[in-house]
Amino acid sequence: MTKLVKIDIDSIDANPFRMLGTYPYVEAKLTALQRSFEDVGMWEGVIGRKAGNRTEIAFGHHRVEAARRMGMTKVPMIVRDDLDDEKMLKMMGRENGEDYNADFNCMFETWEAATAWLLETGARGLGNLKPIEIARFLGWVDVYPDGGERMNHTSKACAETSKLLDADMIDRDDVRDMSVKAVREVVAPVAKQVEVVEKTAKKFGIPAAKTEKTRAALKKGLKAGVEAVKAGNMTLKE
Repeated sequence: MTKLVKIDIDSIDANPFRMLGTYPYVEAKLTALQRSFEDVGMWEGVIGRKAGNRTEIAFGHHRVEAARRMGMTKVPMIVRDDLDDEKMLKMMGRENGEDYNADFNCMFETWEAATAWLLETGARGLGNLKPIEIARFLGWVDVYPDGGERMNHTSKACAETSKLLDADMIDRDDVRDMSVKAVREVVAPVAKQVEVVEKTAKKFGIPAAKTEKTRAALKKGLKAGVEAVKAGNMTLKE
């Protein structure tokens, strides 16, 4: 059952997979939404589910927060009774998943939440989770006429960033306020180089000290690339 209702803003909670502590609201986006609300009001579009006497958002967190900051006491919401945890997580992924110029941190938060959920539930095999499976779960894949599929730009950027995070080559703050496109172009080459270094070291028994020196140089280059993009000193491919 689906119904459109006005919900008391104080009874609205975030999607349980939304990690606001790690990925806070984007202030520029909130400012733009507040200006929009002043011009045309807040339109319907926030979707959620009942959770006891409260309501959890599937997506639309910035819209609700903008309304709260403007002093609104009620928010128009589409409330559905068929939203289990899996659907709540998938809706987070599909909201902006096809926008190559979307805010990367928004996408990466969803990627990390999906990864944790799939591992915790054993939905894709504990310890055997592949990036393509996460991408398929979130709908972040390109599908060919013959039924074949591959990870899209967003899922590739998230998988590569996750790999570099695990390797201590990058921090979440490094890619804050960057688009998916920018992150993909800066991170992808380094992720590939790190993979080559690791495989070469293992195959030929290269001493850890020498490998670490190479990794340090790659990390320095990656940081410089990120800073260049943020400063507008690097031209991205069309």
